[in-house]
Amino acid sequence: MPGCRFNKQFSQVVNIIKSDMAKDRYFQGSTTMHRLVNEFDWASTPIGPIEKWPESLKTLSRAILSSRYPMCIIWGPKFIPIYNDFYFPLVGEKHPSLLGNPFDEISSDAWPVVGSLIESVLETGESVSFPDFQIPLERKGFLEETYFSMSLSAAPDDAGRVGGVFAIGNDITDQIIGIRRLELLTQLSIKSEAIHSIGEMCVGLCDSIMQHCLDVPFVSLFLKDESGLQHVGGNSTHPLQDHTAWPTDRVLTENVSVVYDVGSLGLTGGPWANTVQQAVVAPIRSNSTNALIGVMILGVSPNHELDEKCRSFVDTIVRQVAVALSNADAYQRERERVAALEQLDRVKTAFFSNMSHEMRTPMNAIVGGSSLMLDTELNTEQRGLAEMVQSSAESLITIINEVLDYSKLEAGKFEF
Repeated sequence: MPGCRFNKQFSQVVNIIKSDMAKDRYFQGSTTMHRLVNEFDWASTPIGPIEKWPESLKTLSRAILSSRYPMCIIWGPKFIPIYNDFYFPLVGEKHPSLLGNPFDEISSDAWPVVGSLIESVLETGESVSFPDFQIPLERKGFLEETYFSMSLSAAPDDAGRVGGVFAIGNDITDQIIGIRRLELLTQLSIKSEAIHSIGEMCVGLCDSIMQHCLDVPFVSLFLKDESGLQHVGGNSTHPLQDHTAWPTDRVLTENVSVVYDVGSLGLTGGPWANTVQQAVVAPIRSNSTNALIGVMILGVSPNHELDEKCRSFVDTIVRQVAVALSNADAYQRERERVAALEQLDRVKTAFFSNMSHEMRTPMNAIVGGSSLMLDTELNTEQRGLAEMVQSSAESLITIINEVLDYSKLEAGKFEF
């Protein structure tokens, strides 16, 4: 009958409202997780419906959901997690499937690292904390190298026993990796000032990069000469020494960096030796002439996302290498110029020395001859001519000696 149907529908609506009110009584708030926790079917989980939760769990959940700091509680022997909105970046693609489901099953990538810590807190009740804890997380579709400032504390139940683990975490991945990348860039800057030979510079720069294999799994540097691109530094394994295995022609022709798929090459990197999927092939331009002088290949860590920060890091490496090579080239050219000048000075000094020897010999003979003539009986006209010859010869000898002294002075061999 219509009246019965109305009463039945009205009763269902009342029950829904009562149910929502009961949930809202526990977790009132406007965040996404307030809504999800209130709507979740907790009766299907090991911790049961909200109304049967221990008061301690309700209180902790309210505090977590209202906090603006990444927080999570893992409750009971089945490790059931409840977390807040600010915990989303820590779980990535695992949200919202992580909510209400066993943590060790949904976060199987992180469990081998954090599982023993959570179990220890549950068993002993003793807190643990770490300022920069490394956790492998698959939250963006690949196994990511992440770091957390983390604290795990015992969460009591209503009887005072350990009912769960209260986790506070802060993702400091960007800070840790950023510091590491800055160290590499600093080393490259120091290298560019300390090494002056182009060959040594190429090897030194690549060696510094290879020491930071967590951020750059491999590197290969090619410079142009008359016969084409030549491998001058970096990893020596094939195909890193063969420029034809890479899109170097496109890079040089179009003057663009290319992100190249290297998953099939079997190259590994990162903390867990995963297969490298991407490499950046970049052109190197002279810092002084802006001419293309080579190509650099830099592997991208399989545990880092090739995002804007990573691309900026790679671009900065390439720019610093270009500056270092330009500095080394300028230094080498200056050394060659100085060496050429020194050789010119040596030739000039030898020439003036030989010239002075060749010219002083006849001049000395003329001076000596004129002196002998002046010791004989000469008329006035003859004596005047002899004195003029002697004076002119002595003047020429003085000029010759001054020219020789000047050439020695220029060559830095003059003795005072």
